[in-house]
Amino acid sequence: MYRRNTIVVQIEIRGRKKIMRLLFVTSGSDTYSNLDPNIVNGFKEIERLKRVEPFHFFYSMLSKNDDVQYQIKQNKPDVVLVLKRQLPADWIQSFNKHRIPIGLWVVDDPYLIKKHVLRGYHYDFILTQEINAPAFYEKRGMRAFYLPLAVNTSTYFPQEVESDYQSDICFVGSGMANRIRLLHQLGNCFVHETIRIIGRWWEPLQNQLGRNHFILNKPISAEEASKYYNGAKIVLNMHRNPYDSKHNPSRIQAATPNNRTFDIAACSAFQLTSYRKAISDFYQKDEIIEYQSVDDLVKKVEYYLVQSHERREIAKRAYKRTMNAHTYSVRLTDLIHLLKTKRLLS
Repeated sequence: MYRRNTIVVQIEIRGRKKIMRLLFVTSGSDTYSNLDPNIVNGFKEIERLKRVEPFHFFYSMLSKNDDVQYQIKQNKPDVVLVLKRQLPADWIQSFNKHRIPIGLWVVDDPYLIKKHVLRGYHYDFILTQEINAPAFYEKRGMRAFYLPLAVNTSTYFPQEVESDYQSDICFVGSGMANRIRLLHQLGNCFVHETIRIIGRWWEPLQNQLGRNHFILNKPISAEEASKYYNGAKIVLNMHRNPYDSKHNPSRIQAATPNNRTFDIAACSAFQLTSYRKAISDFYQKDEIIEYQSVDDLVKKVEYYLVQSHERREIAKRAYKRTMNAHTYSVRLTDLIHLLKTKRLLS
């Protein structure tokens, strides 16, 4: 894992300007999504596939303003992109002094958008994974751009798994109120099917489900999640309620699908996902199946548990789409073009 470090990505492009440099400051946090290493691996894939002209990585610890000064003088970044962190004011001032644009990349809008706004005033622009968020920032005088998340295919991929990972129905994620209610109802409808629930905060369901229902009440690694996805006939993808946090007081609606959507599809696993308006921007109707209500979900679970061939064909189509369009190498190529188009890079 990458902890509390800075990764300098130097992108050399032959053209009007010989070298284009991007300084990427990692979040320094270990999360289920593994964003720091996923982004690094995505840039490595770009290098391997030559999606962008040759570029190189430079790793360095960025723990004080002296380190910032070193990076400015040594690598001369054209733009700085900070993942989730609020950098100290003197660091930001150092970049501003050298007229280097600095952006904040946030990945949990709209749930924490109130916090992100307060941080964003210190940056030149914000990069957000939620399609409805840029307009909100722009009304407050900030430049904001949309870039959805993606999948690291070295972690999420089709594989054979042991019986402990196999299930009829599986959900991996935290036990938030809307999810607890839904899985309690689903458990009552599918008493004889094997249901596996993995993640934190599932205490309210511990004694509420049947003997074929199993709860692993703790966070797991991305590698473990991949195994559970591969072992399930149906993987549930229940999005968060966009209003479950006090940090979304303006009640911004969430329209973009979560990164779990891509993770599940990359395992060639069949998923039933809660409705998100923008999911049609990523998948066709015969690649990802959405549900609109509990009753709708129950009907679709009943149907697809039996229709194994149709289930596998849908999953295969989603897998193909994901490999072609929703990997981090694709997304980060889009990022580089976005930064150039918005004139944040020369």
